[in-house]
Amino acid sequence: MKKRLLGLLLFFAVLSCAKPKELEYIAFNNLKVLQWGFKESTVAMEVEFFNPNRYPLQLKKADVDVYINNIFLGKSTMDSLVRIPAKDTFMIPVLMRVETGSALTNIFKIVSDSAVLIKMDGHATFGRSGIFLTYPIKYEGLQKIKF
Repeated sequence: MKKRLLGLLLFFAVLSCAKPKELEYIAFNNLKVLQWGFKESTVAMEVEFFNPNRYPLQLKKADVDVYINNIFLGKSTMDSLVRIPAKDTFMIPVLMRVETGSALTNIFKIVSDSAVLIKMDGHATFGRSGIFLTYPIKYEGLQKIKF
């Protein structure tokens, strides 16, 4: 009887520690230039994701390079804890420092194009119950941009 109970507890412990599914990128919204500088500017946006897991997660850290139409726009670094609801969409506010010259060129391209190619490359650390894993972020897709 004790072996069965121990086996059942072990089974549920392994099941509860299963590796979470990757978050699904949906879109980014509300692109704004917060601070315009001669060399460097600060851009803000909200990135929308869906959590396919049946349990909530915590996003601990993320480093992502963002490209628009295959031109490097900037690097986004997040180092604060974000709570992610289970089986739901959620928004993450993102701040990004960009070189003003390339940002200006890309903004003119965005305004003139009906859809742009968004590419994100980096990694994020998320998990639950104090256990965090680092996952690669690789996304590429066309998106219409609204200002």
